[in-house]
Amino acid sequence: MSKIQMLAVTFFLASCASGPQEISLRSGAPGFLVTCKSNNIGQCYLIAGEICQLKKFNIWNKAIDDGEILLTISCRD
Repeated sequence: MSKIQMLAVTFFLASCASGPQEISLRSGAPGFLVTCKSNNIGQCYLIAGEICQLKKFNIWNKAIDDGEILLTISCRD
């Protein structure tokens, strides 16, 4: 496999990975978009807890889209 093909495969696999995305909330404060399967809301909460470490978090929005739960969160101070 050539280097270009290897890079293309690596890029493709990285783009398929779903992890929390950093976003800006309407207020301008930093937040995160957490995505998980619609049958496992607990996984979303675990991911949110890992992002915010020992802090609690606020849930600003919860939506279900195409079989996935989308949580918009921010970490508390």
